[in-house]
Amino acid sequence: MTRSLLFAAILAMTACAKQAGPEASAAAVEIPVESPVMAREVSTPHQSVINRLPKDGTLVKVINTGDEPRRELRFSPEPGPAGTMRMVMEMGITMGVNDRAVPQVAIPPMVMDMAVEVQAIDEDGNIHFSAELVAVDVSEDADTPSDLTETLRADLERMVGMLSVGVVTATGETIESSTSMPEGTPDELSAHMDNMDKAISQLAQPMPDEAVGVGAKWETLSRVPAGGLDLAQQTMTEIIAWEGDRVTVRTTVLQTPIRLSMDVPEMPGVTATVSDFISKGSGESVIDLTSMTPVHAESDMDTDLTLEMSVGDMSQETHQHMTLSMTMEML
Repeated sequence: MTRSLLFAAILAMTACAKQAGPEASAAAVEIPVESPVMAREVSTPHQSVINRLPKDGTLVKVINTGDEPRRELRFSPEPGPAGTMRMVMEMGITMGVNDRAVPQVAIPPMVMDMAVEVQAIDEDGNIHFSAELVAVDVSEDADTPSDLTETLRADLERMVGMLSVGVVTATGETIESSTSMPEGTPDELSAHMDNMDKAISQLAQPMPDEAVGVGAKWETLSRVPAGGLDLAQQTMTEIIAWEGDRVTVRTTVLQTPIRLSMDVPEMPGVTATVSDFISKGSGESVIDLTSMTPVHAESDMDTDLTLEMSVGDMSQETHQHMTLSMTMEML
């Protein structure tokens, strides 16, 4: 479910950029502060993870098959409406430019309802699905400026009708996916179409081919786009409970930049290079094997990013610390 967190970040950061306007960043550098916001000390990128990334798709490696009895984890939904999945996302961002802090803006919780449907199951067991954004909301927050809340709500509302379709295997690996945006979607969000496509299409969680039991652990390696970054994602998964068709798993996530250059489509002429980066997360999900979507899931990500931003002969260093939490529930 981590890819869906990226989708939330794109939405909220775009709304913040609209509020700031083109001159706000430069003005923010002059704001005096007692303690500047700096990126925390980060570790060396995990080159071993990058070296093991598959060229295409997802790599799943079992570390421990767990206790007896063991069985294969396979999704087996019935064709037809699968229900409505509600995602509630909360994010906090602290930023700094060079050695000065930018005033923090509280971002209100975002609520998105996705209608999921299993369209067909082919002979190989592959699942053809669709997921449509049918309702949105932004919770009122006393710490959030009302104009920011309204900007974010307006952008979300213009995206109602966004439709993602795709095919996943019975073990949860995405084979193909595409997303169509409704008319009137803001250009700055449409520019991140690839990110949104992967965020929404990755509904199922990749499972190992081997039979496993409670206590089983496996590693999943995949490529993840994140707002201009190209990341290698390592997910460690452990089964902590299994009752009937419902499996409870605990996950930890580590993300590493595959390349240090970053695309900034909403800022033409700007080049960005990653100088420091660390992103870690954890979560817990209850998976129903008779459905594509989790019964309930909670996840958190914590990211520190330092960028060298250049425009012509001018350059500056920006620091960002972001926390992102999400809960998912089938209504």
